[in-house]
Amino acid sequence: VVDSDWQYAAGISGMWQYSENLGEEYLIPSYRLFDVGAFASLTRQFDRLTLSGGLRYDIRRLHSYEQEDDGELRFTDFTRNFDGVSASLGAVFNISEHFNLRANLARGFRTPNRSELASNGVHEGSIRYELGSQHLKAEHSLQADLGLDFTSRYVSAQVALFANRIDNYIYLERDLVTPDPDYQTYAYTQTT
Repeated sequence: VVDSDWQYAAGISGMWQYSENLGEEYLIPSYRLFDVGAFASLTRQFDRLTLSGGLRYDIRRLHSYEQEDDGELRFTDFTRNFDGVSASLGAVFNISEHFNLRANLARGFRTPNRSELASNGVHEGSIRYELGSQHLKAEHSLQADLGLDFTSRYVSAQVALFANRIDNYIYLERDLVTPDPDYQTYAYTQTT
């Protein structure tokens, strides 16, 4: 929506997903997933200054099903619920006809995906055995950037400083426990 001085938008988005393993080779269990998120953004133009901000709240519900492979339990039944807030606040100041000064501060949120939570098998693309962890937490980030833009008829240039901190960062780490001796094993873990 556009007003004389304000521009704003709001909405809701969602997804429902169901995945079932029907083949013989699989990396993750059958699961169902539900995501919903609500967001709003606001921009205000002043004389030479533009301010903008956004806010989003997300909920994710994941249920993973128990599954056996050749009579042995390969995946356990579990449910994980996540929710989090993402936000940003930014400003652009028009110094002159050719120069703009930009600043932004943002907070992000990312839930672990199905592979990170529940993998237990050979990943054919990376040729390694991967193990998920049901105990992973959501990642949270804090980002700041500051930049100066120059634009003329013939030249456009930017100089920027950028910093990003991620808490609970999820990554793959070599694991010495080897369920399959033909492959190196990697397990999903995270920083604390």
